[in-house]
Amino acid sequence: MVNGKGKTVYDIWLSLAIGPGGAFGGLFDDHSDACGIYGEAPGAWSDTPGISDSLRRRLDDKDLSEADRIARFCEKNGIETDVFGSEGYPSWICGINNPPYLLYRRGTLSFPEIEKKLRVAIVGTRNMSAYGMRSAYRIAYEAASAGAVIVSGMARGIDGTAAAAALAADGLTLAVTGCGPDIVYPREHEKLAEMIAGSGAVISEFPPGSPPVASHFPVRNRLISGLSHCTAVIEAAEKSGAMLTADIASNQGREVFALPGRIDDPLSAGPSLLLRRGAGILLGAEDILSRYSDALPGAVDADAFARATLYSDARPEVLEECGVRMPRDAGGDGVPGPAAAPAHRERAGGAATGAGMPRKEIQPPEGELRDFWSVVPRDEPVSPDSFSGLGYTAGRAMKLLSMLEISGYITGIPGGMYIRRTGGS
Repeated sequence: MVNGKGKTVYDIWLSLAIGPGGAFGGLFDDHSDACGIYGEAPGAWSDTPGISDSLRRRLDDKDLSEADRIARFCEKNGIETDVFGSEGYPSWICGINNPPYLLYRRGTLSFPEIEKKLRVAIVGTRNMSAYGMRSAYRIAYEAASAGAVIVSGMARGIDGTAAAAALAADGLTLAVTGCGPDIVYPREHEKLAEMIAGSGAVISEFPPGSPPVASHFPVRNRLISGLSHCTAVIEAAEKSGAMLTADIASNQGREVFALPGRIDDPLSAGPSLLLRRGAGILLGAEDILSRYSDALPGAVDADAFARATLYSDARPEVLEECGVRMPRDAGGDGVPGPAAAPAHRERAGGAATGAGMPRKEIQPPEGELRDFWSVVPRDEPVSPDSFSGLGYTAGRAMKLLSMLEISGYITGIPGGMYIRRTGGS
C-alpha cells in the first residue's frame, strides 16, 4: 500500500504510461516495482537510456485517477491483472519483442495452469470457405481433445471456429483481443466470449473500455503467437493479419504450420507462400501433436486424440450457438455444400444484398476516412494495392480499409478484398 493506494493501481498507472506494445527499457534497473517508479520525482528519467521522450512525459504525470478507476472496474467485474515478473505472468512471453507490462485476464484459467501444456494458435481469414471451416474445426477439436490449449483472436471466421471447436471438445482456449477485456468484438461473438471465459480466458493488453481500433490488432497479434508454441494458418490472403501473425511467430522463434489449399483460391495464397518458405505442412492435428509429443512429455493424450477423430466433423449447430457465421459456400442447412457464388452481406443485419433486397443508406465517415472512402469504388471489390496510384501505400490503405470495416462502411470478402456499402457521398 502506497499513499493509500493498492499496488494494482500503480501497476495499471505504469502500464498506461508504457502503452500496449511499448518498451519499458531501463525502468527496472534501479526499482523492483511500479510503486518505486511512481515515487520518482518529475524529470528523474531524463538521462535514462532506452526510455522515449513520450514515456518520460507520462511517467512525470502522477495523476492516479484513471488507474484507480480501472482497478475498481476490474475488481467489480472479475478481471484479473497479471504483471510482468509476477507468479501469474506467462513467463514464456518475457522474451518476445516488447512484452506487455500488464495483461488483463477475464475467465477461470490462469497462466500457471497451462505453462506445461501444448499451446496452439489457430488463425486465418474472417471470410472463411466451407473447406476452411471444416479444417479449422477438425484441427482445433482434435488438438483440444488431446490436451492442447487453442489460442486465437476470437475474430470472425477461422478464429471463432477454432475457439468454438475447442469448447465443443471440452478443451481449453484463450482468446487474445484487440480491445478491452470487457468489450466483445465482433458483437455476434458475445456468447462465444462468455463461453471462453467460463472455461478458459479472454486476454488483453488493452485496458477495459478500449475499442477495437484497427491499429490495436497488429499489437495483439504478437501475443497470439507469443503465447503459443506454434501458429497454424488455415486460410489467408497473402497480405492479411493471419500472415502478419505467422511472420511475427517466425521472428519469435515459434514454429508455423500451414494448411494446403487449391492453388487457384486466393485464400490459399497465404498458406502456399508459408509452405514455400518452409512452414510445416498441416494436413491434420496429428502433424502438430506428433511434433510436440516428445518435446512436451505428458502434454499430448494420444488415446484422446484417436477418439476425437471419430467426432471432429464440423457441427453447424455448435458454431451458430457461438455466433460464428456460416461460410458463403455452405448449404442452406449450414452443412458445407458445393461452391457457390459469394453473396455480399450487410454488416449490421447479415442479410444478402441481392436482387429484391433493399440496401440500407448510411452516412459517410468524417475526416481522412471520408476522403479515403470517397475513392473506394462502388460495387467493385478492391485490395489495399488498388490505391497505390492515388498516393496511398498498401500499408496505409490496409489500415484505412480496416478502420472502415470496423465502422461498418465496407465489407471484407474472400481473397483479402473489400467492397463498399451503399450510402453517403
